[in-house]
Amino acid sequence: MKKIMLVCLLLGISVSFSACSSGQNDGDNKNSSIEQGSDQQMQEMEKKLEEEGVEFPKSINYGIVSLNREKGIDFDYFEMDFNFVKGEIFQITLQLKWDVDGENKDPLYYEVSNGRIVEDSTMNSDIDEFAEVLDSLGYSDKELVSFVQWYYETNKK
Repeated sequence: MKKIMLVCLLLGISVSFSACSSGQNDGDNKNSSIEQGSDQQMQEMEKKLEEEGVEFPKSINYGIVSLNREKGIDFDYFEMDFNFVKGEIFQITLQLKWDVDGENKDPLYYEVSNGRIVEDSTMNSDIDEFAEVLDSLGYSDKELVSFVQWYYETNKK
């Protein structure tokens, strides 16, 4: 009787371990499909931004991701630089171009805090100006931060 109980116990343990390992593989497959979906979403966002007249000059080797828009009748022209330090966004510079006088406005500086774009407390900053640019792009600050981080990781060499 003890032998039968021992065999049943060992059989139950081996079935439990095999179920755990197969469930773990399913989780890995789900995570990779989520990452692929996220990658696909970011690629679609890149295409939509390009349709909105946003260009991405290749400056990633210097730790900067730039978004420029210099074409389009209904939109403000801007240059937005995301400066990276150790793989993280350190500072964002927004240069609005061509005000009423035909000159560039003063650059505005922002930081990222908890995945959100916030005003830089030590430099010239205006969150309302940034909000207008985000509105013209059709994305939130969180979406833009996620996109720029993805773009940096995908295109750095």
